Amino acid sequence: MSLNSNIWIAYGCIVAVLLAGTGVTGYLSRAFPRRDYSDLCLRVRTWWLIVPPLIVALSLGSAALATLFSLVSVLALREFIVLACDRPLPGLVAAAAYCAIPIQYLLAYGGNDHGHAAAFPLWCLVIVGVLVASANSIGFLRTAGVLCFGLLLTVFSLSYIARLGTLAEGTGLVIFLLMITQLNDVAQYVWGKLLGRTALAPTLSPNKTREGMLGGIITSALLGAALGPLLAHFDPLSGALSGILLASSGVAGDLTVSAIKRDSGVKDAGKLLPGHGGLLDRVDSLIYAAPLFFYGTRAWGGTL
Repeated sequence: MSLNSNIWIAYGCIVAVLLAGTGVTGYLSRAFPRRDYSDLCLRVRTWWLIVPPLIVALSLGSAALATLFSLVSVLALREFIVLACDRPLPGLVAAAAYCAIPIQYLLAYGGNDHGHAAAFPLWCLVIVGVLVASANSIGFLRTAGVLCFGLLLTVFSLSYIARLGTLAEGTGLVIFLLMITQLNDVAQYVWGKLLGRTALAPTLSPNKTREGMLGGIITSALLGAALGPLLAHFDPLSGALSGILLASSGVAGDLTVSAIKRDSGVKDAGKLLPGHGGLLDRVDSLIYAAPLFFYGTRAWGGTL
């Protein structure tokens, strides 16, 4: 079976999972009316808003994928600035931060690895220069640090998804990345509910457990071994190792965003995605996973 056929099968499986989720949540709401399943139903409905644009972008090619995730970076950076900045940004400083997004994604789409890697530190220097030129010394160090960190998380890291899309088998690689990271979140939640006893990071995310994390990693390794040969021509071992890498880095991204929210005194990064919180809450598992997966696949060789 061709890789292209496998990708369409993957699309069908994703839609089938959503249909099953819709049916299950509807049944639970009717069968157990005394229990509140409104949040779960809301999460499933929101996934119906997320998945179709993603499938369309993947089907149209790497340019559409880069455009979609550049918009994701715009919204995620906005949420980060609202969370982390304790005062309004000067107009020129905000403009400098947002201008980094098209540059970073154009370099990613063009396959310019050297330019893509160098653009982030150079643009951070531009932002610092604009801050100096604005003659605003109040909170200078905090503002510069917060903006550069925000660009690292929401622009530089996420742009590696667009870079993956330009590679040979890029569509399959992106689907593999997204499926493993998102299913890992679900697996950690389920295993944590079933077996969770020991808190993973009590001060950052009290609901996360070590047992849930371990269950998610094992589940992701098995999924990686199964999906890798179908979507990216990985052998089962490389797929399993990729699953472990994505699951572990997903936890790191989740805890990083949790630390940001905890420091800002909020539960969710925003309200853009009902049931999920903000966009930053949804892409947190990709922050470390996307660049690590990109360089990991290159290090392991294969068809890249």
